Amino acid sequence: MHPKDYRAQYAEGLERTRAARSAEPASRGARELVKIIRDASADVADRLAAIREASSFDPLSKPSVIKAWLHVLSSPEEPADLRLAALTALQQCSVRTLDFRPYLADFTTALRTATSSEDQALREQAMDILALYKDPYVQQMLADGLRNPPTAVVAPERALRMLGYDVHGEYYPLLHDIVEGSRKPQLRRMALRLLAADSGAKDTFARIAADRDDDPVARSTSAVALQSLAPQEFDSLAKAIVADDDDDDGVRATMLNALAHNPDDPDEPTLGVARAIDASAQRSPQLKAAARG
Repeated sequence: MHPKDYRAQYAEGLERTRAARSAEPASRGARELVKIIRDASADVADRLAAIREASSFDPLSKPSVIKAWLHVLSSPEEPADLRLAALTALQQCSVRTLDFRPYLADFTTALRTATSSEDQALREQAMDILALYKDPYVQQMLADGLRNPPTAVVAPERALRMLGYDVHGEYYPLLHDIVEGSRKPQLRRMALRLLAADSGAKDTFARIAADRDDDPVARSTSAVALQSLAPQEFDSLAKAIVADDDDDDGVRATMLNALAHNPDDPDEPTLGVARAIDASAQRSPQLKAAARG
């Protein structure tokens, strides 16, 4: 789950709790709720309800509540549902950056503990938050899993997306390995997008964009990256591809659209090719639309 969904999930859970307790004469106090949350012998449903009820007032004004949630999240022996509820409540509080600062180190430690959970939802949610925090511990975990798939604790596509929150130059060799060796088109495309800022990838982008046997989406992604890194080399390559009637229409359309945004006026040969494409009955609507542009 992406962090932007945490608030919605939290609000839905809170609304259900409020509705369920609307008939009660009074809410329980923080001390009573903390006692229930920390009581490992209590019924899990009661502890879940206590976590959500404690969220109904300002938890950041009650350090004992925050500490109880942190205790649950950082305890591997606690049920996964309970740890997830505590994580969601803490994530909701963490958006108040200044108020949450005193708890951030403990929250990070608790999240790191949760990354080893056998529960997939808890594990991945914890890793996703840590990746957003640019946490080196989880970045290394993600990179190691991509290098050695049998040790990975999340799917490679998800791991690459998390690494993409903060791409370091040290990960460029790993991304190049994925581009050159992966048989998963989606994973390879993601790696190409993350390499867009790597000036050393220019030759890779040029080679893939020019290869008619390669994945058309990968070629288009490479072409866009090449235009940013090496505009003149892209210009020559794009014009050659656009003029090749045997090349993929989607790739040619990408090239035409990119050329249309070139600050220089198009040359007459390229305009002639575009007119011929627009007049052809055999070209795809996507390519014809790009040609008219």
